[in-house]
Amino acid sequence: MPPPRTRRRPPLLLLAFLAIGAAVVYGGVSVYRDQQSGTAGKAKVTECTGGRKYQPAIRCRGTWIQGGSLLDGGSVVVGPVEGAGYGDVGKTITVRIHGTDHATKPSLATPLVLWGLGLPVIALSLWGLVAWWRRD
Repeated sequence: MPPPRTRRRPPLLLLAFLAIGAAVVYGGVSVYRDQQSGTAGKAKVTECTGGRKYQPAIRCRGTWIQGGSLLDGGSVVVGPVEGAGYGDVGKTITVRIHGTDHATKPSLATPLVLWGLGLPVIALSLWGLVAWWRRD
């Protein structure tokens, strides 16, 4: 008579990596949705800060018109322009406007990097869990 099968715990490290990979992929989806939602418009980038040794993130500010033309009751909004860089200062760029909150310069670079990092982590974690599951 074979010995009874004992119940094995799933490897917690693989489950943790699976959750981290899923969070990174979700971050890419969230950034992509932010860049594709909102109203299409133009923003003039006025200034950028950061990008230095102790402030690696680049934060840019700009102006755009919210609510139609100024003659039709629209208003000028000053706020952050996400995805803009030092090369955009003084230029009027195409953005997606999210009300008075922020504007986003569309770019696939960040979502692709996040997906490229997260999907292999998920795949390797699932491969490890399947190998653990099939093991006698």
